[in-house]
Amino acid sequence: MRRARTGTLVNYLASAMWNAPSVEHPYVVVPNAAFPEMRLSKEVALAGGDVYDSSERNIFEASTNKTSMCGVYPIGDFVFIDTPPLSDSTRGAGDNMAHGNLQHIVDTLARIDKVHAVLMVVNPSTRRETVNVREALAGLNQFLPVSFWSSTVMVFSFSTPDEPIDEDGIRNSLPAFMVSATPRIVASAVRVQNSAFVPAREETINRPESDPVRRRFFDAWSASMQQLRELLERLRGPQFATGMSLAGTIQRKAQYNQRLSASVQQAIELLQTVERLSAEEQKAAALQQSHQNTVQEAQVLLDQLIQQAAAEPPTSRTLLRKPSPGQPNTVCTSCGEVTHANCPCPQDPSTARPVCALRSRCGHPVSQLVRGEFFMVPISGSDGMIARAQHAADRIQTVYQAYLDACQTIQASRSAIETANRDIEAGFDMLVQDISRIRGQLPEYNAIDVINQHWCYSDLSVKIQSPAGRDCLEVMNAQFNSLSMS
Repeated sequence: MRRARTGTLVNYLASAMWNAPSVEHPYVVVPNAAFPEMRLSKEVALAGGDVYDSSERNIFEASTNKTSMCGVYPIGDFVFIDTPPLSDSTRGAGDNMAHGNLQHIVDTLARIDKVHAVLMVVNPSTRRETVNVREALAGLNQFLPVSFWSSTVMVFSFSTPDEPIDEDGIRNSLPAFMVSATPRIVASAVRVQNSAFVPAREETINRPESDPVRRRFFDAWSASMQQLRELLERLRGPQFATGMSLAGTIQRKAQYNQRLSASVQQAIELLQTVERLSAEEQKAAALQQSHQNTVQEAQVLLDQLIQQAAAEPPTSRTLLRKPSPGQPNTVCTSCGEVTHANCPCPQDPSTARPVCALRSRCGHPVSQLVRGEFFMVPISGSDGMIARAQHAADRIQTVYQAYLDACQTIQASRSAIETANRDIEAGFDMLVQDISRIRGQLPEYNAIDVINQHWCYSDLSVKIQSPAGRDCLEVMNAQFNSLSMS
């Protein structure tokens, strides 16, 4: 379906409509490498046939498609719209919409009063880019009424009347909604041999009249002219008389497309949020474990230092602030004595301040008792030993705070993941309701195709790697699959 030369078909149609004298003097309204400028008879030009705004580009570059925008060509009692190619050899597969080709086609169709027929130009010997063509046709179908494709006429370029057509290849190039019509489309197809508008034409024309290559060249022109004159008569017949007004359907479908694509995109963004939060949780969990190990090692070192200090002749005495992870303690701020009792204060029960179980021994009042993750440990020994123990205690305090921060990050990430999952579920419920409303307003609208275009499970399954993200992805994919079966 590549290099099908829709612009060449317009030139053939102009030559057939205005009865070009011969293949030696065809009419040209769309420039190409063989005819860089328009070429019409004086009579046709005077009748206004020379007023065209061609959108052709790079006409001398064989590796690129030529039509960059929709060209509108009034020819006789018809107006032909030459669109950019559905399969563009200068772009990667699937990039048509991103580069504006399909959107430009849709915008042009929306500005036209009525469309009577669709001429689909196909190179039947080329199977390349069939996936791109299929996706492009499906993309167009998202904007057009279902009846649009019933008026399709297939034109086989680079084809002679006796050349066999690969019907399977054509069928594989069409989206599902057109496959059933393949036999009818192929049976009613028109064949055009593009040789009249290629740069090598002059060399062929200058051959001797008896040369078989020259004879085939002239015969192909005659056959193409006959086929196209018959096509023009068909287009004037009752099958194509009514025409279709597309603007209303295009506008409504565009609004629906925007709504559905926004819903799917929001779900994907929430999935990416889950993936990011899950990565943050995993990182925090690793830090949590590392800090926990460091605290435990420093605790052991501190206990050893305290024991060593106790074995030395005491020269100093102080209180060390020592963490007690997971065990909030009641601490006497004066002597450092600790108790795990948590009884309400008998003097003021409303404060629920713990009572020091050792108060009978230390004799300090309740007001000097505090509750926290740290408690004070008395230590005596040499100044050097006390300094080392103090350094170890400070190290424990710093790392333990980092441990608590990691715990908080984990909890916050898990809470945010739960919120994102709830938002995804609520968004899916709203999407289902939206699809139901759209189907009630426009039953022919295929919401699933629009969703599938934006919901790229295979791409996401590569990007989403965390356990929470994978779980969320599988749930979302199951939900979208359930829509396809509803």
